[in-house]
Amino acid sequence: MKTYRAVLVSIFTAMALLISGCGSSKPDDALIRSCEQLNFNLNSLRQELDLYKVDDPSTKFGNSTDNLYLVTNSGDATRKRNKAVILSQYSFLASELENSLNMFGQFDNIIELKVLTEALKNTGFEINLTPSEIASIKGDYDDPSSDLVDAEIDRIIGIDLYDEKDNYVGNTGCKLVSSYKYSLEDYEYDIELDNTDLLWTQAVDNIRRQYEVVTLTNICQKNGNYLGNECARNDYVSKGDYDYNLPAPTLGDPWEREWRSKETEILAKTVWCINNGYRDYNKATDDCK
Repeated sequence: MKTYRAVLVSIFTAMALLISGCGSSKPDDALIRSCEQLNFNLNSLRQELDLYKVDDPSTKFGNSTDNLYLVTNSGDATRKRNKAVILSQYSFLASELENSLNMFGQFDNIIELKVLTEALKNTGFEINLTPSEIASIKGDYDDPSSDLVDAEIDRIIGIDLYDEKDNYVGNTGCKLVSSYKYSLEDYEYDIELDNTDLLWTQAVDNIRRQYEVVTLTNICQKNGNYLGNECARNDYVSKGDYDYNLPAPTLGDPWEREWRSKETEILAKTVWCINNGYRDYNKATDDCK
């Protein structure tokens, strides 16, 4: 994923782009509305989830928390609980999350395209790829199909334009809208909410971290260890330091919603049962036991 988008353009191309609105002139109203909705969606996707942290109820499990903490301090039930929260929030990635077992390179082109597709909901933007192009996309970032994904991101999020002498000449896409708003004297520009490029970067980074949390959980469930570190069966809490009655994330009643997959439904109901004092979820009776 690129965090810096720029392209070299000829002087004639640069002038044409400036004349068509890539300078300080007001972008099309429809583009402004689409980019504002995209920013709203990205702001939602970039929010860290309130995951369960076993040793300090005043501090949530954040994106900066070390991987080994999840492996050695969080027990089986806590990891399952956090996984259920993530699957519920990012249901559009449920199948990838449920099957992820590779910490390195697993967040790939296919997933990044799914994140972009989710971010474009209700914006008016559409993915401009044919069915055959989408089918050709491979997970490996080194695969040439990554150019297809990058091109879509650049087309919508936007790029910086430079001439042959490396002089900045303007923007495209939603970066154009961000630049326009930044130039307005009577507009209070908010870099956290108006900068589409930054919002995209933060949203992808956040989801990548949530993806890693689920992957570690899957690895512990399958192998019982990660890189030679045994996965804890029970939460580790230093005696006398904190209250043992820690709050769990609120999942809601899993019987009151529809699920995209049976595996996610079973996991959510299992976590709900454990959180509410039961031993486990009974698949045969669809109830707690």
